[in-house]
Amino acid sequence: MKNTDEIGLIAGFFCACVLVLLPCALAQTLAAVVPIPWASFTAAYPSDANAVLQHGILKNTNKYAVTTWYHTARKFADQTEPYLNFGGIQETSIRPSAAQAVALATTLQLGLYDPEPQDGGRLTLKPRSSSIHH
Repeated sequence: MKNTDEIGLIAGFFCACVLVLLPCALAQTLAAVVPIPWASFTAAYPSDANAVLQHGILKNTNKYAVTTWYHTARKFADQTEPYLNFGGIQETSIRPSAAQAVALATTLQLGLYDPEPQDGGRLTLKPRSSSIHH
Protein backbone atom coordinates (compact mmCIF):
# COMPACT_ATOMS: atom_id res chain seq x y z
CA MET A 1 0.00 0.00 0.00
CA LYS A 2 1.30 3.45 -0.90
CA ASN A 3 2.06 5.81 1.92
CA THR A 4 -0.15 8.80 2.68
CA ASP A 5 2.24 11.34 1.14
CA GLU A 6 2.25 9.56 -2.24
CA ILE A 7 -1.53 9.25 -2.25
CA GLY A 8 -1.88 12.94 -1.35
CA LEU A 9 0.57 13.91 -4.10
CA ILE A 10 -1.29 11.84 -6.70
CA ALA A 11 -4.67 13.20 -5.57
CA GLY A 12 -3.32 16.77 -5.61
CA PHE A 13 -1.91 16.32 -9.11
CA PHE A 14 -5.21 14.86 -10.33
CA CYS A 15 -7.19 17.75 -8.81
CA ALA A 16 -4.83 20.30 -10.33
CA CYS A 17 -5.21 18.71 -13.76
CA VAL A 18 -9.00 18.72 -13.46
CA LEU A 19 -9.07 22.32 -12.26
CA VAL A 20 -6.85 23.46 -15.14
CA LEU A 21 -8.01 21.25 -18.00
CA LEU A 22 -11.75 21.20 -17.35
CA PRO A 23 -12.27 24.99 -17.62
CA CYS A 24 -10.13 25.04 -20.80
CA ALA A 25 -12.19 22.27 -22.38
CA LEU A 26 -15.41 23.95 -21.30
CA ALA A 27 -14.31 27.32 -22.71
CA GLN A 28 -13.44 25.70 -26.05
CA THR A 29 -16.84 23.99 -26.16
CA LEU A 30 -18.73 27.17 -25.34
CA ALA A 31 -16.72 29.14 -27.90
CA ALA A 32 -17.67 26.58 -30.55
CA VAL A 33 -21.40 27.15 -30.00
CA VAL A 34 -22.54 30.04 -32.18
CA PRO A 35 -25.96 31.10 -33.45
CA ILE A 36 -27.05 30.08 -36.93
CA PRO A 37 -26.54 32.97 -39.38
CA TRP A 38 -30.03 32.75 -40.89
CA ALA A 39 -29.47 35.81 -43.10
CA SER A 40 -26.79 33.90 -45.00
CA PHE A 41 -29.40 31.48 -46.38
CA THR A 42 -30.60 33.42 -49.39
CA ALA A 43 -31.54 30.67 -51.85
CA ALA A 44 -35.20 29.87 -52.40
CA TYR A 45 -36.62 26.70 -50.92
CA PRO A 46 -36.23 23.70 -53.21
CA SER A 47 -39.29 22.70 -55.19
CA ASP A 48 -38.37 19.24 -56.42
CA ALA A 49 -40.48 16.17 -55.62
CA ASN A 50 -38.53 15.30 -52.47
CA ALA A 51 -38.86 18.83 -51.09
CA VAL A 52 -42.60 18.84 -51.75
CA LEU A 53 -42.90 15.43 -50.07
CA GLN A 54 -40.93 16.62 -47.01
CA HIS A 55 -43.01 19.77 -46.75
CA GLY A 56 -46.20 17.70 -46.84
CA ILE A 57 -44.88 15.34 -44.16
CA LEU A 58 -43.94 18.28 -41.93
CA LYS A 59 -47.34 19.92 -42.39
CA ASN A 60 -49.10 16.65 -41.54
CA THR A 61 -46.85 16.19 -38.49
CA ASN A 62 -47.75 19.67 -37.27
CA LYS A 63 -51.46 19.13 -37.84
CA TYR A 64 -51.35 15.90 -35.85
CA ALA A 65 -49.24 17.53 -33.10
CA VAL A 66 -51.60 20.43 -32.41
CA THR A 67 -54.81 18.44 -32.76
CA THR A 68 -55.01 14.69 -32.11
CA TRP A 69 -51.69 14.28 -30.31
CA TYR A 70 -52.07 17.32 -28.01
CA HIS A 71 -55.76 16.88 -27.23
CA THR A 72 -56.34 13.12 -27.39
CA ALA A 73 -53.09 11.16 -27.28
CA ARG A 74 -51.38 13.21 -24.54
CA LYS A 75 -54.47 14.98 -23.11
CA PHE A 76 -52.45 18.17 -22.57
CA ALA A 77 -55.52 20.33 -23.28
CA ASP A 78 -57.24 18.82 -20.23
CA GLN A 79 -54.46 19.92 -17.87
CA THR A 80 -55.19 23.00 -15.79
CA GLU A 81 -51.78 23.57 -14.18
CA PRO A 82 -49.60 26.39 -15.56
CA TYR A 83 -46.94 23.81 -16.56
CA LEU A 84 -47.50 20.77 -18.72
CA ASN A 85 -47.22 17.46 -16.93
CA PHE A 86 -45.34 15.09 -19.22
CA GLY A 87 -46.10 12.07 -17.06
CA GLY A 88 -42.63 11.79 -15.55
CA ILE A 89 -39.06 12.99 -15.88
CA GLN A 90 -37.68 9.94 -17.66
CA GLU A 91 -36.61 10.18 -21.28
CA THR A 92 -39.62 8.15 -22.40
CA SER A 93 -41.91 10.78 -20.88
CA ILE A 94 -40.07 13.82 -22.25
CA ARG A 95 -38.85 12.73 -25.69
CA PRO A 96 -42.24 12.63 -27.51
CA SER A 97 -43.04 16.21 -26.50
CA ALA A 98 -39.51 17.33 -27.35
CA ALA A 99 -39.77 15.76 -30.81
CA GLN A 100 -43.08 17.51 -31.47
CA ALA A 101 -41.58 20.80 -30.27
CA VAL A 102 -38.63 20.40 -32.65
CA ALA A 103 -40.96 19.73 -35.60
CA LEU A 104 -43.10 22.77 -34.79
CA ALA A 105 -40.09 25.01 -34.16
CA THR A 106 -38.50 23.92 -37.45
CA THR A 107 -41.68 24.69 -39.34
CA LEU A 108 -42.01 28.11 -37.70
CA GLN A 109 -38.35 29.01 -38.26
CA LEU A 110 -38.50 28.01 -41.91
CA GLY A 111 -41.73 29.95 -42.42
CA LEU A 112 -43.60 26.82 -43.50
CA TYR A 113 -46.29 26.75 -40.80
CA ASP A 114 -49.76 26.96 -42.31
CA PRO A 115 -52.53 27.80 -39.82
CA GLU A 116 -55.13 27.01 -42.53
CA PRO A 117 -54.70 23.35 -43.52
CA GLN A 118 -56.27 22.03 -46.72
CA ASP A 119 -59.13 20.26 -44.93
CA GLY A 120 -60.56 23.58 -43.72
CA GLY A 121 -59.68 23.13 -40.04
CA ARG A 122 -57.87 25.98 -38.34
CA LEU A 123 -54.72 25.33 -36.32
CA THR A 124 -53.67 27.95 -33.82
CA LEU A 125 -50.64 27.80 -31.59
CA LYS A 126 -51.38 29.38 -28.24
CA PRO A 127 -48.54 30.24 -25.88
CA ARG A 128 -48.63 28.62 -22.47
CA SER A 129 -46.48 29.14 -19.40
CA SER A 130 -42.99 27.81 -19.86
CA SER A 131 -42.97 24.03 -19.94
CA ILE A 132 -39.64 24.00 -18.16
CA HIS A 133 -40.24 23.48 -14.46
CA HIS A 134 -38.27 21.66 -11.79
